[in-house]
Amino acid sequence: MNNSTALGSSSGQLTLDGGLLNLNDQTVSVGNLTGSGGTIANNASNARTLTIGTGNGSGGVYQGVIANKTGTGTGSLALTKTGTGTITLGGSNTYTGATIINGGGTLVLTGSTQATTAITFAANSSLGLVIGSPVTASSAAVNFANGKVSVTGTPSTPSHVLLTALSFAGTPVLSSPIAGYELQVVGNQLQLNQVITDPYVTWSGGASFGTDTNNAGLANGLAWLLGAANKDANASVLLPKATQNTGALVINFTCLKAANRGNAVLKVQYSRDLGVGDAWHDVNVPGDAGGSVGDVTFVPSANADPTLINMQATIPAAAATPGNKLFGRLNAVSGP
Repeated sequence: MNNSTALGSSSGQLTLDGGLLNLNDQTVSVGNLTGSGGTIANNASNARTLTIGTGNGSGGVYQGVIANKTGTGTGSLALTKTGTGTITLGGSNTYTGATIINGGGTLVLTGSTQATTAITFAANSSLGLVIGSPVTASSAAVNFANGKVSVTGTPSTPSHVLLTALSFAGTPVLSSPIAGYELQVVGNQLQLNQVITDPYVTWSGGASFGTDTNNAGLANGLAWLLGAANKDANASVLLPKATQNTGALVINFTCLKAANRGNAVLKVQYSRDLGVGDAWHDVNVPGDAGGSVGDVTFVPSANADPTLINMQATIPAAAATPGNKLFGRLNAVSGP
């Protein structure tokens, strides 16, 4: 079709399954846009706009291409999605004008590449993106002010790239929450990323890791790693028990299982003189299987609480050489 003046402005549905719809330097508005292929192009010397969604047209899926031109012509084409409906563009579009989403509706992009130079939103409008079908709009400046992002699909990995663009402004907000995930701009990518909650922060309510909130003699972080119910619990009852076995120092304690420690590290430390001349030697408490770490042997056993594990750490008698004294303690650090 080489003369779009017959279309003008309409809230009716436009279906294009192949061939060329030549806008021929006209600004055209339609309701729903559907079709399995073909190209919609300006093919003229002026900048024009294709508006879709008038009359709140909704449900359309257009798999063809929207382009500045297919042959001659120096003009560009822009796209405005209006109305409260949802329309999906599945093609790799080559138009370079701005993409504007307004009217409170949603424009869903599933085509792999988009040449648009800007994506902006009006209040309550949404850009739709699909997990597993990332969109690349390398020339687009995306401004999330006023609008939201509608994500379709179920996340299956900790991170999904949704959109790659030239730049981002504003804060991306999900139109509907996805449990355990949030939108994040990472470099030039919009990603849907799993929210990793620090278990210590959840336990402590944000109290400092190194502070002894209730003056029980243990810093909050160590009390947490040893299984205290909360930061106000009397954690002194959780202190390790030390015994001697043929010169070896044996320390028995209960601690959180490895999966429940977050980034925190529980350490066994030993010294011949409390660190005065012989600096404390650090040995990280291993995972639930125990084993040997440096000179220290860890033997685990089950605890009635499924979040905890009992651990026996044996520091060999040789660690006291030279001399015959050996001191041990537990220490906690908030990260590796």
